[in-house]
Amino acid sequence: MYPVSDRWRAAVTRSHRVAARAELRTGDRVVVPSDQIKIISGSVKVDQTAATRRTCDLEVQVDEALVPTFRERTPLDPFGNELRLYRGIDYLLPGVQAELVPLGVFRVETTSISDGPAGASVVTLKGYDRADAISRSRWVRPYAIPAGTNLITAAAGIVADRSSLPTTPQMILAAVTETTPLHLLEEGADPWADGVAKLALAAGCEAYFDVSGTFVMRPEPQVVDPAVLELAEGLDCVITELEREYTPGPNGVIINGEGAQNAPVRAEAFDLNPLSPTYWYGPYGQRPKTETHPLAISYPVGLRIARTRLVQLAGAGEVVSLTIIPNPALAEGDVIRVRRARSGLNDLLMVESMTIPLTHANPQNVVCRARRVIDAA
Repeated sequence: MYPVSDRWRAAVTRSHRVAARAELRTGDRVVVPSDQIKIISGSVKVDQTAATRRTCDLEVQVDEALVPTFRERTPLDPFGNELRLYRGIDYLLPGVQAELVPLGVFRVETTSISDGPAGASVVTLKGYDRADAISRSRWVRPYAIPAGTNLITAAAGIVADRSSLPTTPQMILAAVTETTPLHLLEEGADPWADGVAKLALAAGCEAYFDVSGTFVMRPEPQVVDPAVLELAEGLDCVITELEREYTPGPNGVIINGEGAQNAPVRAEAFDLNPLSPTYWYGPYGQRPKTETHPLAISYPVGLRIARTRLVQLAGAGEVVSLTIIPNPALAEGDVIRVRRARSGLNDLLMVESMTIPLTHANPQNVVCRARRVIDAA
C-alpha cells in the first residue's frame, strides 16, 4: 500500500472531493504538465498475475495545439512518451494541498482523437507499464548470460539492456546467492517473459515495475504478512458488494529442468499443511501441476522454483471480489483483512487485481484470493 497520511485514512472512507492528475514526460522531462490535461474519464487496471501489471485507458481534453494530426507530431503521440497518473483527495482546506498517490508510469501505445460537433477534441489514450516496453524490445541477435551470473543481476541486466529510456530505470532488488548457467536467449525472444520472469521465478521472486516506474524484484509475497488495511462492517464500511467463488486448483508442483548440464533435475513441492483444504494427503486428492524451467539446473534451484510456484497457485481458486469506495493507495500483493459477518468472512486476503477509476463516477473493483500458508516439501 502506498504510504498515506492519517488525514487520508480518515477521509477516504467518507464522502470527499476526488483529485486526479495526468502529466506527459519524455524520459525524466515533463513535456505536458498536469494543468494542461483535463481528465474526463478513465481507469487504471492492475493485475498481479499479468506480465504487464498496470494498464490505463482514459479520455482527456487538451489545448488544440497538443492534439496530434497527420502533419504535426505532439507529446500525445505513441512514439515513446510516458504518461504518469495520480489520484487522491482534495481536502478543500485553506493552505492544505490535495494528497495524491501515483497510479503508475505508462508508455503511450494508442492515441485516438474524436472531433465531435461540440468543437473540442477528445483524446483517448491507452498505455502500459514499462514491462510492456521491455517485452516488445526483442533482440535482433542472441543474448548471452554468462555462467556464474547472479540471478538478480542477470534480470536487472536485461532491463537495462532493453530499456529505451535515456537513463537506466531505478531498481529495488532482492538479495539471493544463486547464479545462472551459461544461458542463451535466442533472437526474437521476449526479454520479459523469457528472461526477466524466468530469472525472477528461479530466485523465488516476483518482478514488476511499481507505481513510480521503478523496477522491483522482491520475494513472492505471502498472506502471512501483516494486513495493511481492514475492510469491515460498521460506520466506516467501504464495501458495497461482495462475491465469493471457490474453484480450487493444483496442490502440488513438479519442476523438471530442461536446461540441466548434468543429470536431469526434478523437484517437487506439495501442500503438506494438514489444516489446508487442499492438503496433499487429504480428501481433496492429489492434483499436481508439472512444468519445465530452463534454469532448474540443480535441485536447490528447482526446489525454490517449485515452492514459489506452489505459493503462487495455492488458493488461486478461492476468490473474493469486492466493490468498494475507491482507495487508490491499495496495491497488488497487499494483504488486507475482510470482516463481513453475513458472508462468514474474517480472513486475510491478498489483493490480486483491481480497477481504479480516475473520476468520482465509479467504484473500485478489487479481486482478492486466499493464498494459504503451505508446508511445502
